[in-house]
Amino acid sequence: MKLKDIIYKIGKTLPYVGLYLSIQNFSMAVEAKKARLEIVSIENKRLMAEIESKQEYIIAKQASQNKIASLSTNAYEHLEAVKSHDRVIENLVERLNDPNITDIAAEGGIEGTLKHQTDLKIETIEKVNSNLKEIIDTIVSDKNSQPQLRWV
Repeated sequence: MKLKDIIYKIGKTLPYVGLYLSIQNFSMAVEAKKARLEIVSIENKRLMAEIESKQEYIIAKQASQNKIASLSTNAYEHLEAVKSHDRVIENLVERLNDPNITDIAAEGGIEGTLKHQTDLKIETIEKVNSNLKEIIDTIVSDKNSQPQLRWV
């Protein structure tokens, strides 16, 4: 057999060998892509679950912050009412200490109003204390329910 015949036969079979190798290479590339897609998909699901759990925590934390802000506003408003009661009480005490006031006026209106204002002040301070206790309870509850945040 001559060199020319050998080259001719190789030339006829070479495209088939090339086609076979191309198909094998394509098949291996498809399998590699599937494996990478599987790995990426698993990692995506894991990250989405982690984000979802953190999202729930963030939403719960925001709700707690809103609750604390509302309670703080209420406490501030009650403290302003306490200041108002203080001013009224101071004015009533000044009137009681006025030497020109008659015993009947002192016994009748001023002392009753003074007692009423003092009772209102005490009630308002109790509301402030209740709001502050609820703020503390909310903070402690949030601290105890914090998930372990772990970013990978």
